[in-house]
Amino acid sequence: MDYDLSDFLTATFIEARRQQLLEREQSIHARLATEDMPEAQRTNLIRVVLPNIMAALARIHVHAYGYCSDCEEPILQTRLELRPESPRCVHCQQTLDRQNPTDLPREQLLWRR
Repeated sequence: MDYDLSDFLTATFIEARRQQLLEREQSIHARLATEDMPEAQRTNLIRVVLPNIMAALARIHVHAYGYCSDCEEPILQTRLELRPESPRCVHCQQTLDRQNPTDLPREQLLWRR
């Protein structure tokens, strides 16, 4: 989806989220290289967290960032500030979570959003 930055997200806001995502990605790679962590946590970082970050960076690149991947409505700026990798608005994420309950600990669930 192509959008005009003046619609609801400024170029400055998007650049700040891009930098935030890049910093998270670098931090995770550093942790994976240096920290001894439980295998489940390592697996979650590799299979869930990093792909979510990379997908968000790709959405920025194609000017689709900030819109819900399900309903295509804008995602609240506060949500993007807290979870810049979020592909969905709160409503669609809650709907998905109800349809696909999981036994993951809360810390891991937070990264999925």
